[in-house]
Amino acid sequence: MANRYRRLAEELKQQIRINLREGIPTLPPERRLGELYHVSRQTVRAALSLLEQEGLITRRRGSGSYLTGRLAAPHQNTVGILIPDSQEPFWASLLGAACGVLKENGFETRTFHTGNQIDREREILCGLLKEPPRALLVRGCKTALPNPNLDLYRRLLSQNCPAVFLGSCYPALDNCACIRVNNYGAGARLADALIAQGHTAAAVFSLADDLEETERFLGFAEAMQEAGFPIPDSRIVWYTSREQKLLLENRDVPLLSPASEEALSACTAAVFGSDLPAWRLIRALPRSGRRVPSEMTIAVFGDPYLKHLRAAAPLTFTLRPREMGTQAARAVLARLRGLPAVLPEIEWELTRPRPLL
Repeated sequence: MANRYRRLAEELKQQIRINLREGIPTLPPERRLGELYHVSRQTVRAALSLLEQEGLITRRRGSGSYLTGRLAAPHQNTVGILIPDSQEPFWASLLGAACGVLKENGFETRTFHTGNQIDREREILCGLLKEPPRALLVRGCKTALPNPNLDLYRRLLSQNCPAVFLGSCYPALDNCACIRVNNYGAGARLADALIAQGHTAAAVFSLADDLEETERFLGFAEAMQEAGFPIPDSRIVWYTSREQKLLLENRDVPLLSPASEEALSACTAAVFGSDLPAWRLIRALPRSGRRVPSEMTIAVFGDPYLKHLRAAAPLTFTLRPREMGTQAARAVLARLRGLPAVLPEIEWELTRPRPLL
């Protein structure tokens, strides 16, 4: 009987691989397995017990044997994670939460830094195609722009490597799960908050090549327009990821350029889709004779850089990165097990002005 149940376990490992490829989350019931493989129920139970010990299935009394998503060879249970930079506080926290959930479920992780650069993303994907991971967890690069790397993503997907995206997915890429953020709704909430404070004229600074920032801009602009305070083009400053990178590197970028000065003129508030440009503007405004917050209210999404300022804080929207990382990892596990992924929409949390440390 010993050899028989071990042989059956090896055959079931092959069946598990087939089921995972075809999105079937369970093995047949014990009685059916006995009929299919012409063995006793005792042999079936012994083989299933061995598979459970190896972490390939979980058995639920009265329900059946569910696949964990893992394969027999340990090196085949790796999830690739593509993020801009794990040194940034938000991504470091998200990464820690996601890796924790995956490790608890028997999966190793490999982290790759794209730097939000499409060419770097392509280099990483080409490397992964040589030995595809079981799944990908991805923060896309410049998601509002056409991406020439979708052919590589499609090749990985065709090799049974599901992908879960963070925040936004490439619009032209099908069959991918995405943990989305309610960016449009947050933009509308910000408009309501500013209007309630008496601000009817606001300048907007936003990344043009990031889909999430454009969603926040649209929610804000439409809410202002519906309230009777439309935002003219002269008050909108679009900038690129490259310009933001130069700001991060402390290189000379004219944030208060003539276009920025025009946008801010006659405005009592400035809205930023991300925190680094807001930090730089708050530092630059006093040199132009305007005080924050008494003469200019700043509203921003994200706050790591703002914590370094000794001034009154702006209206700030923040995300909980650990929540997002946990939900993303759970979605990856569901896809690996052949189950529908639960994809909750993450909400921004509004923080009212408070003294900064």
